[in-house]
Amino acid sequence: MGQDRAADLRERLVQELVTGGSLRSPSWVEAFRHVARHEFLPCFFRPTDAGGWEAIDDHHPERLDLVYADATWVTQLDGDASRLGAASVGSVTGGGHVVEHPTEPHGRDA
Repeated sequence: MGQDRAADLRERLVQELVTGGSLRSPSWVEAFRHVARHEFLPCFFRPTDAGGWEAIDDHHPERLDLVYADATWVTQLDGDASRLGAASVGSVTGGGHVVEHPTEPHGRDA
C-alpha cells in the first residue's frame, strides 16, 4: 500500500478538519496526522444506489481516498444487511462536535 499516498491523504484530511473547525486540539491534530487509519479499516461498506452495500477492501481502487474522507463507514453488516458497526472520523466524530482534549478548555486550544 502506498505509504506516501496514505500520508498525503491523511495530511489533507487533517487540514480539512482543522480549517473546518472540527479538529482544534494540538494533541488530537498530531494523533490524526500520525495514525494510519487504513490499517484499522481493512474492509468496510458503502451504500449503493440500488439499496445494497458495496464492500471496499484492498483491491478497490478508491479505498485509500475513501478511508481518508471525512465520512462514516459501515464496518459490519448483520444477516439482513443492516448496519451493525461503523467507523467515524473528523467532523462526524461525536455527532459533529469539535474534537478536543478534555483538559484543554473549549476555544482555547486553537
